[in-house]
Amino acid sequence: MQPENSAVTLDGLLNYAGAETHSVAAPAKAKWARWMALAASGEVVDAKVVGMAKHGAIVFIDGMECYLSQSQTHLPRLSGFVGKSIPVTVLAVKCRVRNGRELRSVYVSHIAALDKLWKERYFSVKPGTKVRGTVVRIAHERGIADGAAPQEIGVKLLVDGILPGWIHWTNTGLHRNASLAEAFPIGKEVEALVIMNRPNQRIFRLSTREFILAEKSAQMQVGDRLSARVSGIRVDQKSEDKCEIGVCLELENGLESYVPRHKLLSSPLIRLSDLLPVGTTALVDVVRFIQSGRPRVAVKIDWKTRSNRPAPRALGAIQTDVE
Repeated sequence: MQPENSAVTLDGLLNYAGAETHSVAAPAKAKWARWMALAASGEVVDAKVVGMAKHGAIVFIDGMECYLSQSQTHLPRLSGFVGKSIPVTVLAVKCRVRNGRELRSVYVSHIAALDKLWKERYFSVKPGTKVRGTVVRIAHERGIADGAAPQEIGVKLLVDGILPGWIHWTNTGLHRNASLAEAFPIGKEVEALVIMNRPNQRIFRLSTREFILAEKSAQMQVGDRLSARVSGIRVDQKSEDKCEIGVCLELENGLESYVPRHKLLSSPLIRLSDLLPVGTTALVDVVRFIQSGRPRVAVKIDWKTRSNRPAPRALGAIQTDVE
């Protein structure tokens, strides 16, 4: 008698001792021959998830029922893929005899299929390539203190519906206090740019910042007034005295702006870091849009609205520069 849970050859599957009472028709023999060939070749085939089973899912390949273990997939929840097709490879064809009846099983793997697809299609994908993905999960920070709300740190998605991708919150184009769950609901289709391809980890690092900022830029008009925060002071690294040459701003909608020194001050004796330290907020007026590279806007600062504005008497010598 064939031992239980053993991988078998086609002849062993069809012609083991005691199989006389369970003869196999020619069509069935041809079907099982195909499964054995798939298991030997490792060919990637599409399987449709039709239902859930213990620690896995039931999938159909050409009408044949197969088992996909949760340990053989990167997908976070197989229940969300019922009715959808995923690529798999046949791991093993096994036969068991129970109560005088033969039970044949086909075991498939999603991870092995991804490994093969990665080598064939995605290994050479370079940064800057545009891809489409489906949001499958919002990731939260680990080690949250008791009573503290979990912090959203990124978005996990499937590129082309099969390969894992990751978008850190800094690459979403949203503010830190914005809700990722609202901006990226589960199941949403998003466009993203590959910023890093990690072949050894089988994962894409992606960014939607460019698309979101371009959309926000299209919603703005010249003359719009927004709140801005000083995010940095640009310094001329080639000069010996490290001269401050401009101010970097982050607008309330996430867009960036840069204001050179000559647009702010006429006196070379005043330090920009003293007048506009990092973290200072002020209202700005949109002057024009810059489409080269990342979406940016040119703005004019309303000095009277800055958060660190000193008293009128304290302005003294810089009264003419800040109006």
